[in-house]
Amino acid sequence: MRLFASNPRAKKYLAILDGRPAGAGAISIHDGIAGLFGASTLPEFRRRGIQRELILVRLEAAFQAGCDFALSFALPGSASERNILRYGFRVAYTRTKFTRDLPPTKT
Repeated sequence: MRLFASNPRAKKYLAILDGRPAGAGAISIHDGIAGLFGASTLPEFRRRGIQRELILVRLEAAFQAGCDFALSFALPGSASERNILRYGFRVAYTRTKFTRDLPPTKT
């Protein structure tokens, strides 16, 4: 997604609900492929269709631009994954990262 996000032509979308910013997302198009990235909904606006609308408006932009494919990334099992699967995306692969909290260093 770094390629898509660094594109200066990436379009950013801001969702407004009741006159307040509720969420945002972006799309970048490269060689007929649309990358949907950066989707986020503020906690107080969740479960109100904000992410759905951000997905749909970006897919429409991809369609209008003549894209053949769209891709996105989401944490497996997350609400974001469930949302994008509802709109025709399929899991291409999963990737796991492992982290570990380390004890504080002694000074």
